[in-house]
Amino acid sequence: MESNCTGIHQIDWRAWQNPPSHFLPFLEKIEKSGIAVIAVGGSLRSGIAVSTADFDLRNFGYECGKRLLKTGKTQIVFLRDERPWNYPADGIRQAFREANVALNEKLFLKGSDILDKLRMIFELGVPVDAIVNPLFSYEDLAEIARLTDFDLSRTCHVCWDSTAEKIRNFHGFSYSYDFVALAKEAVNLLRLQLEKTDRTPHNVLVPLKIHEIV
Repeated sequence: MESNCTGIHQIDWRAWQNPPSHFLPFLEKIEKSGIAVIAVGGSLRSGIAVSTADFDLRNFGYECGKRLLKTGKTQIVFLRDERPWNYPADGIRQAFREANVALNEKLFLKGSDILDKLRMIFELGVPVDAIVNPLFSYEDLAEIARLTDFDLSRTCHVCWDSTAEKIRNFHGFSYSYDFVALAKEAVNLLRLQLEKTDRTPHNVLVPLKIHEIV
């Protein structure tokens, strides 16, 4: 697809949050024209030749994987094992490989019928040590638990702070995104380019805040 860059030199910089993959070549074209460009978020899905600032989801998964292993949690349900939700799954797999512990990949759920598959796991009584949930709300899980008489409070959870707050007797690891830190990193990347001190593409990853409740 040809991109029309008429008038592009009327701007000094461009920042794009979560750019779709098919627009990445357009961002690279803008950058080559001399305009400062950064992508904020979504940069992990593709090798991109512009500066990026993003959350370090893979390392977050790696740290969670090590903590789950330390507490003896090996039967892990992951919701949902597809991009863009499963960057933490890459890290979990790495932690388990390093520990030489096998993961039950059948519990890393894919497809549009994730909640149906989760309901079946609960109904069949499949052993579940932990639920890693980067996607669904508490209400989604609570409804499945209600239909299957599954007690969510007996399971270790890895989920957003907002989800953890609603789970009775929550234990596990909740996490939050430091958007202020991400914005600061993005501004620093823009400053480097605007001052023309460094036009080399840089990739900055911001850690997630992990809160452990046992």
